[in-house]
Amino acid sequence: MLITHPNQSMIYDAIKLAFRHLSQEEFAARQLLILNLMNAGTIEQDGFFIGVDNNTIVGVLISHLRPDGLVMIWSPTTSGDFSFQPFFTPLDNYARSRNAPAIILMIDKNQSIDEKIILENGFEYISDMLMLVSDASEESKNVKAYFPQDKQTNLGENSNAISLKDLSQNESEFSLRFVPLSEDTETNANNELNSQKRLEKLMIDTYVNTNDFPKLLALSPTKRILDEYRRNDLFRPELWFFVQKLCKSADNENKDVGVLLLTDSPPNQIELTYMGLIESERGCGYSREIIKFAKKTALVYGRKLVTTTVDEQNAPALRSYIKQNFVAWDRKKIYAKFL
Repeated sequence: MLITHPNQSMIYDAIKLAFRHLSQEEFAARQLLILNLMNAGTIEQDGFFIGVDNNTIVGVLISHLRPDGLVMIWSPTTSGDFSFQPFFTPLDNYARSRNAPAIILMIDKNQSIDEKIILENGFEYISDMLMLVSDASEESKNVKAYFPQDKQTNLGENSNAISLKDLSQNESEFSLRFVPLSEDTETNANNELNSQKRLEKLMIDTYVNTNDFPKLLALSPTKRILDEYRRNDLFRPELWFFVQKLCKSADNENKDVGVLLLTDSPPNQIELTYMGLIESERGCGYSREIIKFAKKTALVYGRKLVTTTVDEQNAPALRSYIKQNFVAWDRKKIYAKFL
């Protein structure tokens, strides 16, 4: 088997082999994602490997150079009796040439792969990543209760005419306040740079003693992680929030206690991309409020579902999601090779 890179005519067949274990619908979505990442330049020609035997593609390993500096592998696959052992040396050389701190390997739950080969090539098992989903419509009644009648007609449609500001500041519903990044940029004489720095610092504080893939979070600067979240056209600054604890005294300012980052995913989903609290404010029940606010926000934008991912070993976060009626619909095994 010769390890090389696909030309344009080979790309579809390579993607088809790499994701042959997926359903037709899942394959179509994955193929579109891979092509978009190729167009964006984060899947590079040098990082897209194929194994060829007698002019036939018999192996595929697609690596994605993420904005946070990590190299992520998509479903290494071979056909017949061919081993994917020969892919590891060129993959390692590629990652090192890009100064990546680690290579991340994600294995779909229904993909058969030889774990022994993975471990022998310097990877270690990190955790399982659970994909969770919840129906936001259970919050519909409460959302309607405190919005003006003339705005309720927009609920459930693809419109954000209902005011998120009204939602985030309804003190009878929340003991927290949610300030959008877009609003913070416009007020208090802040400019966009100051708001970004404030967000980066707050995220760093929420990473302290985190249970959500701590080994991986430690590898990348916060700015790079935010760039990774911001990488697609679905980023909207009005859906990134500073989470504040409401101060009872009029003389004191509300206190930043966490971050909530949402991504709009038309036509029917809002993704809870990141939720974090600073260490001193954990265990106070705030995660319940943050998740509830995310669901209500989904309804404001006419989205029915809220999706998220969580480290299976992050028991506190997992409990919070389960209590808010999230269920697991998919899982992936995560391995990492630290360079």
